Amino acid sequence: MKNQFYQIISIIAIISYFIPLSIVLFKKLWKEKPFVLFAGYWGLNGIVSLLDKVPGIDKGLLEKITVVYNMLDIPIVLGLLFIATSSTSIKKFTKIVAPSFLLLQVINFMILGWNYNSAKYTLALGLLLILTCLVWEISLFMHKLEHTDHENAMIFIYVSLLFAYGTFIVIYIFDYYVTVSDSNIDNFLIYYISSLVAIIIASIGFLAKKTSRKIFL
Repeated sequence: MKNQFYQIISIIAIISYFIPLSIVLFKKLWKEKPFVLFAGYWGLNGIVSLLDKVPGIDKGLLEKITVVYNMLDIPIVLGLLFIATSSTSIKKFTKIVAPSFLLLQVINFMILGWNYNSAKYTLALGLLLILTCLVWEISLFMHKLEHTDHENAMIFIYVSLLFAYGTFIVIYIFDYYVTVSDSNIDNFLIYYISSLVAIIIASIGFLAKKTSRKIFL
């Protein structure tokens, strides 16, 4: 029963990864750079997740792809925050931290090997960096009394990422520190459910974003 539920949720979640891209195309938001990039990020998540559904794919190859993608994931999101934020302080922070963290991960994998277990401590640091930047960005939004249409839309994306990465802390703890029966499928189930909720929250922001129109006099 759990396996069937997992299969259904995973398929729905993977499909949902492409919803932001669909909204960008439908609403013609391709001139809105942050929205296009975040939509592309989730679309990439969907493509990587689809590989797990490919019949006959080599498990060793799949693990290596997953490890490389996980290595790039946090620097990518930090880079997207650098592009999307209007805060000079966050821009300076992410500009330094994103490439530094990527370099740290490469060195770590070269020393310990290219496998999931090698990312135990660097992943914890990466989650801390992401959550710090997201809380920082959201707190700046909350301190402003008036917000632009762009800011109102972007806050949903930031909250969706905060929810997703906050939930990933639970998955991280069970992956590396708690060993229970069926923990693997439970972790993936939590991951896909949290991803689905995050996409729903983000999609509200994509839908709320108004297309810019030029006014000719």
